[in-house]
Amino acid sequence: MRGLVVSFLALALGACTVTISPAPPSIWNLWSQDRYCTYRTTRVDFGFSFSGVLTRLEVYLLDEGQKPWEARPGQKVANLDTLIVGSGEVRGYVDVTPAQTQQALGPQGIIVEPVGNKVLWVRGFNGSAASAYVKSSVVMFPDNTNACDPGETAP
Repeated sequence: MRGLVVSFLALALGACTVTISPAPPSIWNLWSQDRYCTYRTTRVDFGFSFSGVLTRLEVYLLDEGQKPWEARPGQKVANLDTLIVGSGEVRGYVDVTPAQTQQALGPQGIIVEPVGNKVLWVRGFNGSAASAYVKSSVVMFPDNTNACDPGETAP
């Protein structure tokens, strides 16, 4: 009888599976600096609040009004591997070159897209679990003056 109970219990437990999925991090209050250089590399400073586990961060610099899922190759300016656990503030930067302004050879010659306002977006990951895309509260304006990089930290 005892063997029958043990067999039944083993069968019942064998039918149970436990799946543990990582929870995506929560990100909010994304900010960035307010301008970028049109003629040299800009060190784009940013920061945000978060909670959870952050193992990777995608960073996009997009035209104002554009969404990350519409991004062209090269508009994802960074894919940062990291490991941050807990909650608090994250600060960082990405270096963005002027080459991000797209140029192409067309039937009428060289086409240069106008340099316009940009918005920084991020999306965090915990393993394969992705947070929502988060948009910066700051719109970055193009600047061709010597003071174009507010921190003047770009190489």
